[in-house]
Amino acid sequence: MPKSKTTPKKVYKAPKQSPKPLKDTKILLPLTSEQKQEWQKRASDAGYKSLTPFIRDCVERGKIYVTLPAPPVNELSYVELNKIGINLNQITRRINEAVKIGLPITDNPTALIKELQSQIKEVQLQLLGLSEISAHDS
Repeated sequence: MPKSKTTPKKVYKAPKQSPKPLKDTKILLPLTSEQKQEWQKRASDAGYKSLTPFIRDCVERGKIYVTLPAPPVNELSYVELNKIGINLNQITRRINEAVKIGLPITDNPTALIKELQSQIKEVQLQLLGLSEISAHDS
C-alpha cells in the first residue's frame, strides 16, 4: 500500500494587536487626607483595587457603575434549591432510563413540572424577602 502524504495542518493565529500606548505622564492631584479616604472608599465600593483606574474611568466615562454584592443565600433557601435539584435529577434519570429501554414516556410530567415551577417561584420570593419557607416543608 503506498504511503499517503499528509498535508500539514494550517495553524491559525490571532491577528497581532497594536500594543497599548504607554502611560508616560503623571498628574499630581492635591487632595486632603479626608478626600483621599473618601475617594478610596468609593473606588473600593465600585470594585476597583486602586484609585488610579477609578479616577481615570470617572474622567473618561463620566460615570462609574457600581456592582452591588449579591446578598448571601440563607440556609433555608439553599435547602429548597437542593430539593428542586434533586427533583429535576430524578425526573431526568427516569426519562433517560425509559428512552434507553425503548419505553414510551406515558407519565405526563406536567404536574411535576408545575410543582417545580411553584417551588422555584417560592425560592425567588424568599430571596427577594417577600416570603418565608414554612418549617413543615421537607
